[in-house]
Amino acid sequence: MVATPPAEPTLTDVMEKLDRLSTSVDNLTTRIDKLTISVDNLTTRVDTVSKSKHVDNLATDVEKFNDRFSQRHQATKRLVQLAFTLIASATVTVIITSVLRR
Repeated sequence: MVATPPAEPTLTDVMEKLDRLSTSVDNLTTRIDKLTISVDNLTTRVDTVSKSKHVDNLATDVEKFNDRFSQRHQATKRLVQLAFTLIASATVTVIITSVLRR
């Protein structure tokens, strides 16, 4: 058996392949243009949302929450301090009264 060498591409074959490649490149360019437009639209929407009052309102709400949390945290610390002070003074009172009764 004698293997036949592969046929050399003709000029027409090369031209057809180039046409197909050109069409593929054009399709890709169109898709890239559409994606670019989509990205631009999304960028515009994000800018609109970030400039909207809702974001400002959320920022304000977060600041208010942080202030309230800080105040409540401070109040809780003071309440715990008061409780320990009362316990300590009650303990001292019990000890002093029991010592003085003897």
